Amino acid sequence: MADVNPNVRAAYTFVWTVENFTRSIELEYFISPRFLVDWSEKIVFHLAFRAIDTKPYIDCVLGAGDDNTLKDIEIDCELSLIDAKGRPLITKKGQRRPDQNYAYEFPSLVRKNVLLKRVSEFLPNDTLTFRCSLRKAGMKVERPALCFGRSEVGNDFYYWPIERFSSLKIGQKKCFQLQPKLHVIPTLNVNLNLSSNGEYVQLEISCGNEEVYNDTKWEISLIDYEGKVFACENWNWKCGYERETHFFPQFAKKSALLGKKCIYLPNDVLLFRCDCTRVMSEILFDNQASNVEEKYKHDRKASAHEVEKNTLTRSRSVSIPNPCTTTRKSVSVEIDSKENKPEEEFSTLLRQDLMNLFNDHSLSDVVLQAGTETFQVHRAVLGARSPVFKEMFQSGFEQIEKKVEKLDLDAKTLRKLLLYIYTGVVGDLEWDVAAELYSAASKYELIPLKEMCLNFLMTNLCTSNACDILILVQHDEAMKTIVKEFFLDFGTDIIRSENWKKFRKNHPELASEIMEFIYLQKIDN
Repeated sequence: MADVNPNVRAAYTFVWTVENFTRSIELEYFISPRFLVDWSEKIVFHLAFRAIDTKPYIDCVLGAGDDNTLKDIEIDCELSLIDAKGRPLITKKGQRRPDQNYAYEFPSLVRKNVLLKRVSEFLPNDTLTFRCSLRKAGMKVERPALCFGRSEVGNDFYYWPIERFSSLKIGQKKCFQLQPKLHVIPTLNVNLNLSSNGEYVQLEISCGNEEVYNDTKWEISLIDYEGKVFACENWNWKCGYERETHFFPQFAKKSALLGKKCIYLPNDVLLFRCDCTRVMSEILFDNQASNVEEKYKHDRKASAHEVEKNTLTRSRSVSIPNPCTTTRKSVSVEIDSKENKPEEEFSTLLRQDLMNLFNDHSLSDVVLQAGTETFQVHRAVLGARSPVFKEMFQSGFEQIEKKVEKLDLDAKTLRKLLLYIYTGVVGDLEWDVAAELYSAASKYELIPLKEMCLNFLMTNLCTSNACDILILVQHDEAMKTIVKEFFLDFGTDIIRSENWKKFRKNHPELASEIMEFIYLQKIDN
């Protein structure tokens, strides 16, 4: 540990927590959120650490805005790694980098193996905490300032389907632009074509014009009909203005894809998945912020406006086919990341109020029973949402207090159904619950819920549940046709299963219809 003078009071202290730290090492270079120090000069600083694979140490740097920011300023700076209670574990004094006026470095701050051996001290909950203390040389400390920031490593996933892949010709190019919601991730431009001899699928990948403040790690993969990865490449984009293009001339062999079309090209769709490991950073608290002059406030607002204009209002449209099978068509998902409008805020508050009403039984006027479990609910809410419930509650109900209605549903399904009726939300779905909820939504004419469950079921269509889904959608001709086409592609696996034997016994007419469809399709083709 370097010598530290306990009598030197810091004019400014920045505490930075890095969550999911062990994953941050994968990125090699990691930058904190920027923080403003309001001395006679106003200086925007940041911390950064580098964890190169070939080095046993983690190195850290304190950087400022540009090359001349600290040219004529001397700063006493200390950097500590602290435990959960703020006690220093390792402390180093910063050294001015001789070749750069704008940075102080803390070389060999800590050995990587020390972090891993003393996890409970250095990495509680996989979080590493830095404390940087700054003091301008010769400056009298009057109002010490304190700032907290955090950074987190996370993942984002994006899908890119190439439909009618088998018809792709030499010289034909498919293009995809991924425009992430988060401004910390660059725009991704992907171009796909065939090699000059038509033997290989080639990819050319570049990033947009955004400045990237942290490294991002990328992986692009091909997904088969079960959702498994069978080919992938990865690369890193470094922070700064790097515009390197990555070229993969032999990403996949076309003949291999076409040779196992039912596995790699379900419905003639080649599905790519892009995985991005990225960083999110923010300032949590700064007790100096109220003392910052109006000029900085104006600059900060202008900067925020630019970020909002360039990133927050950006939306993306991703066409996602079911990687396991699914339909001849794809599902389009629109994500708009604009700030909440007043009507959206009202919807959020209303949803919360209705959830409170559902949990508060004091005003309920009817009881629904599913098995041995009962639910105290409100006729007005159920009747407004479902015409079937409305009709049920209209006949002579006023004279009977809290009448009990027994429903032919299990308690888990009824709870999900009521949650949707009150809030419009069902939470996470499992296959069995989605199937039961689909039937219940059909019965009580809750059309949006029915479509939500149907989308979930069709997205998870596979050989083990095709018979069950066919039973559910037998009265929906469009969905029924999609399932029949799935039988056409994977009928051999399905018909050899135990599920098919039960299905054929209990639903002979549907089984006969499927067999006839497969037979006629094969004759016609």
